[in-house]
Amino acid sequence: MQFDDGSYGVIDFKTGDPSDDKTAIYSRQLQAYALALENPAPGAHSLGPVSRLGLLYFTPDVCRYVGNGRQEMSGPMTWIEIPKDDRAFRNFLKEVILLLDGPLPDPERQNCDWCQYRSKYERLANG
Repeated sequence: MQFDDGSYGVIDFKTGDPSDDKTAIYSRQLQAYALALENPAPGAHSLGPVSRLGLLYFTPDVCRYVGNGRQEMSGPMTWIEIPKDDRAFRNFLKEVILLLDGPLPDPERQNCDWCQYRSKYERLANG
């Protein structure tokens, strides 16, 4: 969505009941969308600056069959504005990168699903 001042808004449509936990998770998703839109690949169209972020929740409370393989749903819509915070999101990304670049923990192989999967895959790959 483009505003009169030339900036853009990013709206994410969700179906379900809004909650603080979901909003926190989806907030990072919206921050990522904004970062991607403002920093496109070379030669791609930019949709920035992004000035507003928000979640539009649809919480269906009525669903009925109307025939011909069609359903109708109705329920309330809830708008939740998400503050755009580039600094906090970039700090989050730095933490993720440090975690991914860091050393792997030394798990107990018999209790580690990932280790068992890797071991099985390596055996299959090596014949």
